[in-house]
Amino acid sequence: MTTHTGHTSRSVEFTHSADNGGPIHGVIGTNELRRRLNPFVFLDHFDVTTDSKWGFDWHPHSGVGTFTYVLASDLDHADTGGAVERLDEGGVQWMASGGGIWHQEYYHPRAEHQVSGFQLWIALPPDLENGPSNYQDVASDDLPVVDTTSVLAGTFMAATSPIDVPVNFNYFDVTLDASTEWSFTPPADHDVAWIFTHDGNVETGGTTVEPRTLAVFEASIDPIVVTSASEGAKFMVGTAAASTQPIVARGGSMHTTAEALQSGQRRIAELADQTRGH
Repeated sequence: MTTHTGHTSRSVEFTHSADNGGPIHGVIGTNELRRRLNPFVFLDHFDVTTDSKWGFDWHPHSGVGTFTYVLASDLDHADTGGAVERLDEGGVQWMASGGGIWHQEYYHPRAEHQVSGFQLWIALPPDLENGPSNYQDVASDDLPVVDTTSVLAGTFMAATSPIDVPVNFNYFDVTLDASTEWSFTPPADHDVAWIFTHDGNVETGGTTVEPRTLAVFEASIDPIVVTSASEGAKFMVGTAAASTQPIVARGGSMHTTAEALQSGQRRIAELADQTRGH
């Protein structure tokens, strides 16, 4: 909601710059950030100028749900669970890898020659990390928008995203005009909260957050209050209840135990033949 509340924002614990000068900006990826932000265990922001398709050939995952948000371009997706789909610009997709899956993703730029978006990974709970895989997507027109806030997952005000995910988290894309305040009070149990600025500077919790920077908030019952600078701003927001489950990782697989990881790796090896010749 775009308001002028005068409320004090919860404090920023630390910031992390993801601006590496390349087309893919690693926002969440270090072991320290994964532990601190669990169940948010990975986030990449990609921003590529190209005249041809761009993306990733067949590669595996297990133990996580991948949440892809396409800002610019259309996305062709295929996976070994049987999904073959095209996601148009502005849409979102959720793929629960469960006990193992392979997928490929190719982005097709439109007239602006731009491929841009985010891929977020969510750690699946122990009862699902080796379960069945599944895929779903939601078109841009079906995502709720409240004033300046696109509700990609979870609930903002009275608007709830139609995407059905098994982990309770909020994920928003917010666009602010110049010198505008935005506020949100997460659910009381959402003690993990962060924003990532993908365009423009913002002020929050007494901290100036520059473009392509992650700001992690302290656990608090206070609202998140963000004010854009004179040029306006765009930023992502994530909140969730903190997960204390361990993270045992290998490549695109993240599990809670070594045994669960080994099970996922075995399933991935079994599925590898399905990707050959495609």
